[in-house]
Amino acid sequence: MKILYMVILLCLASCSDSSKGNSDTSQGNSAPPPPPKGSPTIAIPDNRDVDHYKILFIGNSHVGGLANIVQKMFENNLTTKLVTSQLAPGSAFLEERVSDGITYEKIKSEQWTHIILQAQKVSSSQSRLYPTKAAEFWVELVKAELSATPIMFPEHPQKGHIFEARYIHDIHLGIAEITPACVAPVGLAWDLAFKLYPNLILHQDDGNHANIKGRFLSALVFYQTISGESAENLSYIEDVGVDSITQEQLAQVASQAIANNEPCQF
Repeated sequence: MKILYMVILLCLASCSDSSKGNSDTSQGNSAPPPPPKGSPTIAIPDNRDVDHYKILFIGNSHVGGLANIVQKMFENNLTTKLVTSQLAPGSAFLEERVSDGITYEKIKSEQWTHIILQAQKVSSSQSRLYPTKAAEFWVELVKAELSATPIMFPEHPQKGHIFEARYIHDIHLGIAEITPACVAPVGLAWDLAFKLYPNLILHQDDGNHANIKGRFLSALVFYQTISGESAENLSYIEDVGVDSITQEQLAQVASQAIANNEPCQF
């Protein structure tokens, strides 16, 4: 296992090309976390039926705001469960978080039931494949140490980038083939939304990040992936900045995307 961990670190150190997403690497130089214990083929823990969902989002700027929206969805609709949804500190690619010292400490701080992992490096031009060892590392760690459900977060496509969602989703499917994890079809849900509602605007002006409607759609995908409950059964949420008709449309999109692309192979 020690040899495997050294290979991971060497692979991570070799990557310096530009890629999709934002990062903040000013988090200090703490010692990296220990390698995960257990087999690299640990099955995905199924935590849909636990009484208290403890959800942690890990990633860069693309996870911003999602924890709060997901929290509201659960609070408004699953009153029999307790829900804690938080965002891990920092903003970085998964490979950078291996040695930042703060991500592992946050993972250890709670008995999380679901951990969303975003910020696998991908090439915007689709001309280069980046190593996935860091993503595999985190998936195995959260399964082995917490029995948490790891959920990979393939990002939504940039505005006007045709086929990018499928490209990113397939990279994450490849990670899940190596080490079992859920793969939430976020980008594929966005593609479906654009197909069904071509006038719908989900991006901010930068054409990269999600606006409130885009974040709401992504959160719906996570809600159903985490709970197993259809997003279409959610009641209207008043204080998220998305009108009732759009909420209903986006819920239908999320449920259809998940029906077409099952996230978890429990």
